[in-house]
Amino acid sequence: IILANINRNIILDNLDYLYNQLKPGGTLLLSGLLAEDETDITAAALTLNLQPGPVLHKAGWISIGLFK
Repeated sequence: IILANINRNIILDNLDYLYNQLKPGGTLLLSGLLAEDETDITAAALTLNLQPGPVLHKAGWISIGLFK
């Protein structure tokens, strides 16, 4: 499991690195994101073949689970 509680731009800039550090079958849990970031994060994850999982919403913030 890799946990990242940082903003959209930093996640997008480092998603390749996070993906490469994730073991097969691993989970990348992202939080600290605004609800409007969901589409961009999910689209970037799909280009790396990360499978989106549950998205939790609370007061305009989200967390996203991605699976390798």
